[in-house]
Amino acid sequence: MTSTTKWPNNARACISITLDNMGEAADINRGLIPESDPVGDHHSVKVELPRMLEVLDRYGAKVTYFVEGWNCDVSSLRFQG
Repeated sequence: MTSTTKWPNNARACISITLDNMGEAADINRGLIPESDPVGDHHSVKVELPRMLEVLDRYGAKVTYFVEGWNCDVSSLRFQG
């Protein structure tokens, strides 16, 4: 069976990888981090996420990154109706 779908740069395949950055959220939910501590100081954010982004950048990978709502400062968002 042959495919007529054309991928960018004539690639023969595509790969999709999904990752969850829920280490901090899981630790907060388990009570391992006090709710009063600032969000974003967890090793998953300070160490692992930069490593992952560096690898993606090194290989020129195109990515779509979703941010969990609890990590988003909604006061700075502007919505259009």
